[in-house]
Amino acid sequence: MATTIHHYIKHRKEDGTYKVYIEITHKRQRAYIPTSIYVTDKDLTKDLKFRKSFYSLNLERLMAQFREYIAELGVKIEYYTVEDVKDYILRKNDTQGGKFINFIDFCVNKCNEVKTKKGKNGTYYMYHAAIVWLKKFNKSDSLNISDISRKYLEKFSDYLREQKTGEAGINANLRAIRTLFRAAMNEYNDESRDEYMIKHYPFRNFKIKEPVPEKRNIEVHVFRQIITQPCRLQREKTGQDMLLLCFLLAGIAPIDLYNLTEIKDNYITYYRRKVQFRDNKIKVKIYVCKQAQDIIKEYSKRGFLSEIKKYSTAKNFAKACGKGLKSICKKIDTEKVSLYWSRHTFSSVAAEIGYDSNLIDYVLGHAPGRAHMAEIYITRKQSSVDKLVQDVIDFMLNV
Repeated sequence: MATTIHHYIKHRKEDGTYKVYIEITHKRQRAYIPTSIYVTDKDLTKDLKFRKSFYSLNLERLMAQFREYIAELGVKIEYYTVEDVKDYILRKNDTQGGKFINFIDFCVNKCNEVKTKKGKNGTYYMYHAAIVWLKKFNKSDSLNISDISRKYLEKFSDYLREQKTGEAGINANLRAIRTLFRAAMNEYNDESRDEYMIKHYPFRNFKIKEPVPEKRNIEVHVFRQIITQPCRLQREKTGQDMLLLCFLLAGIAPIDLYNLTEIKDNYITYYRRKVQFRDNKIKVKIYVCKQAQDIIKEYSKRGFLSEIKKYSTAKNFAKACGKGLKSICKKIDTEKVSLYWSRHTFSSVAAEIGYDSNLIDYVLGHAPGRAHMAEIYITRKQSSVDKLVQDVIDFMLNV
């Protein structure tokens, strides 16, 4: 039985108008697509049929367009249900027959969708930043996805470079756009039915350059200078103490330090905030040495780490420490560092004194790859972790 398209009136609205629907009949089943067209009683007979005098150019064009979409399916339509046909028409209509997809609109919608999900703040901000740069470069909120080519991406990269976003920033923005482009392909294409609204993939011939890793580990002698430098200001003392504490706790990230709630049996345990919603996360358990306990006690006058938590957020805490460390670094004439540098420093020292990279990753709470998952979870003993942490501390502090 042939697939047919007809206009259809369902019911009368409170304001006396009737919304026009497009009725699709396929394999003796029906589906309905609402339109933006309305009619009144004067356009209809008593049994809700259009009068012979009624004519709507917009409705005729819409129905002709839908019939054209169905004709494009050819014999493939025999494998479709009526809902499949409806979905296909809607996708075609949304993309002007596959001719126009506003990539920026798609990105904004996807970004807002990610914003509502737990543990996706980093992804949201990455998407949001890329969208802002796309709008600036394009000088418009509209960008046809078919206009994104290899040359377009090259020009966009040059633009970001001119704006001094840095190679890491260029890399992050391009990776975000690549991810969103793939998401659009998943949304509008259906490979199983050989339906392609997006027929190109510009990243096939465009290689995203990896940035040269920024140096974030502190040389041993510089680290010792920073933590022993006499402090005149309280913010210097706080920055100094927190840099050392982060290092003593096996390179704990500032946000994870901020969120700690207790020491139990001389250990801290936590899931890294960065990976807390992942299935393959590792619970980090670190022995708190006497020096770390003394610092924690000093900053826990009104509750556990109360002097840290007086800052409204972990970001503000890290920012304040960063200002203090900047002042110290200026005194000793070295590049400024932040609390997060203690993490890279810890891992670098562990590697320097000969520890296995898998064990270092485990101590730092890095999510393991599938190849190492079983080996890490089964064989790692707490004694191995404790020994690594103590050896790194002893090496750094020249014990």
